[in-house]
Amino acid sequence: IGLLSIFIISTLPIMFILSRLSYQEFALAAMVTLSIYLLIQSRYFENKKYSLFFGLSLGLGMLIKETYPIFIVGPFIYTLWKSKVIKNLKEEYVTIIKCIILGLLLYLLLSLLYPNISKIISYEFKINYYAKQNVNYWYGGVILICWYSILLPLFLYFITKKTPLANLISSLLIGISIGIIWIVINLPYFLW
Repeated sequence: IGLLSIFIISTLPIMFILSRLSYQEFALAAMVTLSIYLLIQSRYFENKKYSLFFGLSLGLGMLIKETYPIFIVGPFIYTLWKSKVIKNLKEEYVTIIKCIILGLLLYLLLSLLYPNISKIISYEFKINYYAKQNVNYWYGGVILICWYSILLPLFLYFITKKTPLANLISSLLIGISIGIIWIVINLPYFLW
């Protein structure tokens, strides 16, 4: 039935024509399909390998198109509902808070070690509009440094554990860490 449906859809003239153009929707459909497949293979976040690949596909899906979460939220909520992750969240609540506090301390240490961090980052994120004005956007780099330093202890703690909650949090941290690159790239558009 699957091969027959692929054959019928691929012979439709509109699908044949649109598949030759570079629309984001085809990549979005492929990434949503891959994410749902990896979500099913993770067996309610019991399998660590497929859970981490699911997180990777989350991040890449957010980079493909910003409407990606709309398509994946339904299967994700269903998987959360059927798994034991919510029950284990109450046990790990204190550890999550400790890791976030440790990450904040790490960020403060980084900001003390690099007092000129805004100058370093602004050099990398310099944007020249129409060669008339140079506008420095160092906010994106600060967001990345803040995000990665705060979540590094949390990620390192949960990547070593073998529980469904640890697999879920690790996959979400991977997905969000990749997806935040979209914010850094598009931040100048939001600041204008």
